[in-house]
Amino acid sequence: MAVSRRNASKLLGGTAALGQGPAERRFRAFVRFEAGASVQELRLLPVSPRQVVVKTEAAQIVAVEPIRERRELALKLGATVALDPNVEGTSLVARIQEICRSPTPRPLIGGGVGGPDYVVEAVGGDLFPPKREMGPDPTGILSLQQAWQLCSPTGQVVTTSVGHPRGSMVSIPATQWANGAKNHHPGNLAGAHSKRDLPRYVKLVEAGLFNAKALATGVFPLERTREAFEAAAYRTTVGAVVVV
Repeated sequence: MAVSRRNASKLLGGTAALGQGPAERRFRAFVRFEAGASVQELRLLPVSPRQVVVKTEAAQIVAVEPIRERRELALKLGATVALDPNVEGTSLVARIQEICRSPTPRPLIGGGVGGPDYVVEAVGGDLFPPKREMGPDPTGILSLQQAWQLCSPTGQVVTTSVGHPRGSMVSIPATQWANGAKNHHPGNLAGAHSKRDLPRYVKLVEAGLFNAKALATGVFPLERTREAFEAAAYRTTVGAVVVV
């Protein structure tokens, strides 16, 4: 079924709130994206913060995603680098810190701080085993740990994932937790408000500033609703739309 603008607009409910919300509501509540900043996204959200930060002229937008088609989509939507965590392996954190290293090593003028300025994590546990390329950790705990490790000492981390094993833990150095400048903003809706935000998302689509059509990779009639949910759960599509 062809993807029309009307079909694409159906992504602007919970999907847009999960993707657009982290960039706009959690980050911008504290600090605006600055030109020249570096942004890291772990696992591609159906509607992604990439489209927000592209318009702020971020110096680097690094996407990490095991599924090839999603990496290609990330580059299409504005990512400057798209990495496969299975290929990078244990070198992933060091590779991204190198990509996002400070342009100057001089700490007195703001240099010497490694890692992305903003990190969005959207991995989570594999509640349903993916039918496409799997990530390196089905529990999603590794990505939470990496999100904290990657972010610069003065950066912002947003975590949006669910599905981690009960009782699982993430380790954070005590000094960073007690007296650090790094900020963590949890929550998969990230402060989004439907009545306030959805009309604005529609205007962004109409103005060509938000490419929802590229994200509606699966469109299903009402009688195939179960297939739509399965496609999203098994990650054989990016965004599943059910048309009534």
